[in-house]
Parts: sequence; structure tokens; C-alpha cells
Amino acid sequence: MTYCEFVSIYPKTGEGYLYARKTFPAPLAYFVGWALFLGYTSSCAFYIASLSSYFNEFIWHAPIETLFGIIMLIGLCLLNIKGTEESGKFQIVVTAAKVLLLIWFVFGGMKYVDLQGVADRFSTDVVQIGSTAAMVFITFFGFSAIAASAGEVKDPVKNIPRAIFISMGVVTVLYTVVVLVVLFAGLTEYTEASMGEAAKKFLGPIGGYVIIAGAIFSMISASNASIMAGSRVVLSMSQLGHLPK
Repeated sequence: MTYCEFVSIYPKTGEGYLYARKTFPAPLAYFVGWALFLGYTSSCAFYIASLSSYFNEFIWHAPIETLFGIIMLIGLCLLNIKGTEESGKFQIVVTAAKVLLLIWFVFGGMKYVDLQGVADRFSTDVVQIGSTAAMVFITFFGFSAIAASAGEVKDPVKNIPRAIFISMGVVTVLYTVVVLVVLFAGLTEYTEASMGEAAKKFLGPIGGYVIIAGAIFSMISASNASIMAGSRVVLSMSQLGHLPK
């Protein structure tokens, strides 16, 4: 809600850094800008690491485990250097593909519904639940990335708040049903590869690889969004004198 309000006041590139710069003394905004940039960098690293894990597990065991992730990172950086329009179009295509594949995965797992089995897995350990929540919290950071690119969007005052609410709703629903469906698979071990293993059970070998591709698309799109948003924060900092032009 706060981000939506600030976008309507300052419909420009930079999100949290820009809002802090307009509200607090410049030195504080400087640290906010760096915190956001490091946050996006960490997010991107998280997704690139997961991307490498999936690629090595299901497609090809590279001699260097992070090789595919490094290649993809370089490619995404070059795409963003080319321009935000190109990066945005790429983002739309990849995101649409991953959502469709996730929906297919969910429908494939519906015939294995076992609500009692899911209920049995719930823990009463508050610390364990809290640590898990902290791990997945990063996936909801996307609303910030949307606001970061306000300067690249047509009619940001109207479109950015809509995009924030729609994306948060879609992410929450998809995240919940995907986790439930993975639990329906009755796996004995839950790792980065769990979703791929569940997909093989639900959809067979071919369907499994398609869903693995969907997971890879998901990580690529999340990495691209982090790079794009981080670059917008740095751009805003340079425009307002906190980094070289």
C-alpha cells in the first residue's frame, strides 16, 4: 500500500531510494539506495544458484556446477544493457510461459490430492516455520521491483499499483497450490529438485522435463527482474548525485 501511494506521488525510476531521498536527509537515502541494490543483487544470486542446481540435476552435469548460471547471468546483463524495452518484452514471454507450465503442473497433481497427508506434515515448531517463512519471503520482493521501473512504464500512477496487487495475488495463489501439489507427491526428501521429481510422477518423463523448463523459466525471469530493478535504483542514485553520472 505504501509503495502504491509513493508511486502516485513520485512516478519515477528508483522506488525506495527515491522515496527516501524525497523524505529524509540525503545521507540516509544513500544507505537506503545501497541496501536496495545489495538486496536485488542477493535476490539475483539466489535465483541464479537455484537455476544452476536445476540445470545440473535434470539437464546436464556441467564440469563447473555454476557454469549455466554464470552464462545466463552474463546473457541477462547484456540484454538489460541493450535496453529496458527488450528486457521487458523478454520478461513478458518468459513469465507467461512459466505461469502456463505451473498451471499444467498443478492440474497434473490434482489426482493425487491427499489433504490428510498434508495435514500430518504440519509442524508445531514455531522456529522451523519462521525460518521457512524467512526463506520464501524473498519471493515476494517483486512488488518492489515493479515500483523500481516506474520511469519505464506508461501511466505509472495507474498501472504500477494494479501490477503490484495483481502480481502479489497471483504469486500467493501459485506459491500455495504448487507447494501443496509437491506435498501430494509424497516425496521422502525435499530439496531444490523436489518439484522436478513431483513433475515426473504427475506427468511422466516428458511432462517432467517440461515442468523443469518451467522452473528454469521462473528463475530466469526472477533474475532478470532483479537485474532490471537493481539497475533502476543505481540509475536514480546517479541522477540525484549519489553515484557518478
